[in-house]
This record gives sequence, structure tokens and C-alpha cells, in this order.
Amino acid sequence: MWLSLLLSSVTASLPFITTWSTKYFPGDIVLPTISAQSLVTIDWGDNSANSTIAPLTNATDLSHEYAATGLYNVSILGEFRWISPASGSTPSFRKLVDIVSWGDGFLIDENSASNLFGSYFNLQVSASPFTQPVFLPGARLDAMFDSTSFDSPLNWDLLNVTSVFGMFAFTPLNNLINFSNTQGLTSLSSMFNNTPKFNQPVTMDIPNVVSVDNMFYFATAFNQPVTLTNSQKLTSTLGMFSYASSFNQPFTLDTRAVTNMENMFSAAVNFNQPLTFDTSSVTTMQHMFIHASSFNQTLNFSSTANVQGMNAMFVHVPLFEQDLASWNTSSVTDCSYFCPRCGLPAFPLCGTPCADGSTIYTNEKNMSVCYSLAPTGAPSTPYPTSQPTSHAPTLAPSVDLSTVVSPAEKPSVRAVGLIAVVVAVLVN
Repeated sequence: MWLSLLLSSVTASLPFITTWSTKYFPGDIVLPTISAQSLVTIDWGDNSANSTIAPLTNATDLSHEYAATGLYNVSILGEFRWISPASGSTPSFRKLVDIVSWGDGFLIDENSASNLFGSYFNLQVSASPFTQPVFLPGARLDAMFDSTSFDSPLNWDLLNVTSVFGMFAFTPLNNLINFSNTQGLTSLSSMFNNTPKFNQPVTMDIPNVVSVDNMFYFATAFNQPVTLTNSQKLTSTLGMFSYASSFNQPFTLDTRAVTNMENMFSAAVNFNQPLTFDTSSVTTMQHMFIHASSFNQTLNFSSTANVQGMNAMFVHVPLFEQDLASWNTSSVTDCSYFCPRCGLPAFPLCGTPCADGSTIYTNEKNMSVCYSLAPTGAPSTPYPTSQPTSHAPTLAPSVDLSTVVSPAEKPSVRAVGLIAVVVAVLVN
């Protein structure tokens, strides 16, 4: 209640400006549900009458029909949230093509839609990278630009933001993402999932993050330093670099609380760096290096005493020949296909559970390994070798943003924005 009163007493002075195209998909545009925290005024950009939304009310299925096809700037002035995705027909999701200005009244908090711009396939962001929405406590940026055409640098302060899950997934992003005040984040999962062009360094302080699952999954061009400091609360690295086929950088992480390393480097076919991890809490390493075909480095793991699953850990890792004799496998219950034919110089027998109570089989070098074979022998490819297919969206014909029908911004707004950018550049 106090927050609502506070917001309604402050008037935004800079509008949130978006560009919509009706060139390829004629008809009306439909805005997401708007929750107004103050008087909100919408200028549709075609000299028609403005629409207004009363303070502390919601406007659902707010739409506008344009008389002629083209590009139109829609300016929304006031404090408001988008609390649901647009509910119009599918073509509506192809009409939003640009965010020109974030303004100073676009609010994001725990009540905002979790998929703010996701699936607006043609969406780009031309707003200054030094400007941003207003992040209030509990803000989540989950899937914010998922399956869009987003490829812009960002220099954002994430104070009050708790999650960036899937924020850039399935985008053509390859620009520097500089986030500060990331101490409130709890999840980086799928942040760059299926971003096949992304190749920029990533640096964040993450004292409260618990998951980096699939963070760089299928980021096939990515080969830059990853610096994640204060990761002591991290519990899962599942698939973190899976199918990151170019990645080959020295990598450290505080893994003292991690329990799941499944598929962490699976199909990271160029990765070949030594790893030093605290694995004292890890319970599963299954498929951890499966198809990491270049890997043959020292694994300095503090303890494997709690690991139960090691199945297929080194399947199709033909170069791997490291001595793992010191590993404690007393808790292992499944290491089937642990390392068929990889030629380990030594590996302790991890007991009958690994062979379902039957004989411990051997590889071509006659070294004892923990994997079970069917009576006719192990299949040559017990796991699929094909890579997943990228699901990047199919875009409509590219939109020329230089022909916007209405002015991009009022002169005063453009001047204020330019001054802000210049000041930000000088400060930084």
C-alpha cells in the first residue's frame, strides 16, 4: 500500500517508447495488460486521440487500429507495469520491432510478466545501453528477451533483480552484457541458452546464485573468460557448458555446495582445460564429459565420496587418459558405460553395483573399469552423437526503422536522453 501511494505521488517525465510495424501484418496492435500506478497516457503515434488509464487500474487487451501500414511509435507516459504478455493474435507478436526509450516509468517487480518481451520475434532494442527500466524489489527478468531479435549491449544496474533465467535465450545476441549489483540474483540458468553467436566475456558477482544450469547450452560460438565470483551457494551446474562447442577457457568456480554436475561439459568438443573443483557435496557426475572429445586434463576433485552416479561420465572422450585411482567411489551406485575404450591407466573397482552384480568388464587396455555390458558387448555408440537443433525464431523480413511515421521522440526527450548517455559515458 505504501509503495502504491509513493508511486502514485510521483509523475514520470520520460515516456516508454516502442516502435510497431504494420507493414507485413496489417491490422491492430494489442498491448499487454497495463497496470497503472499513476495516470498513464498513451500516444499512438498517428495523430489520433490519446488513450488514458486511471491510476491503480488495469487495462487489458488495449488495442489500436492504424489507417495505413507503416512504422509507428507508441509513447506511454506514467508509472506502469506490463503484467501479462499481449493477448492478441499471433501476428501481434511480430509487430513490436523496437524499444526506442525505456523512459522513467516502466516498472518491473514481482507482479510484472515473467516473459516481458519473449516471442516478440522481430524485437530489437535501440535505447541507450546506459538506460534501463525501473527495477523494484523482487524484479525478475526471466525470459525477458527470449526468442526475439535482441542484439544490443546493456550496461544495467540489477539492484533489486533476483533472476535472469533464460533472459537472452534463442536470440542472435553478440554484444557485451555488463551487469552491476548482481548480489541479489539467485539464478543464471539458461541465461545464454541457444545464443549461437554470443562470444563476449561474462563477469558477475553471484553470492546468492544457486543454479547455473544450461547457462551456455548450445552457445556454439562462445569462447571467452567466465568470471563468476563468490559462488559459494551454488548447488547445480547441470549442463552449464553443454554443447558449447567452441569453449576452451581456464575455468574456476566455488563448488563447495554443488550437488549436481551432470552434463556440465557434455559435447563441449573443444574443451581441454584442467579443473580444480571442491566436489565434496556432489552426488551426481553422470554424463559430465560425454562427447567432450578433446578433453584430457587433470581432474583435481577434492572428494568423490558422496558421488552416486558416474554413468557415461567419459563416453566418447577418446583422448582421456588420466589416473583416477585416488577417487573414492564408495557411494557409487551407477557407473555403467563409465568410460568404454578410453584407456584409463588406473581406476579403482567401484564394486558390484556398477555391474549389476555381474563381472567387472575391462576395456581394450585390460584396465578395470566400472561399466556394465550386455552379453553381446557394449554398443559402439550407447548415447546419441547428434547435436540438438537450435530453435532460434524465424524472423519476418527485416524492418527498416528509419521510416517511422511519427517522430521517434519529442525533442526534449531526445535531448535529455542524449545528455544522460554522454554523462554515463564520461562516468564510466
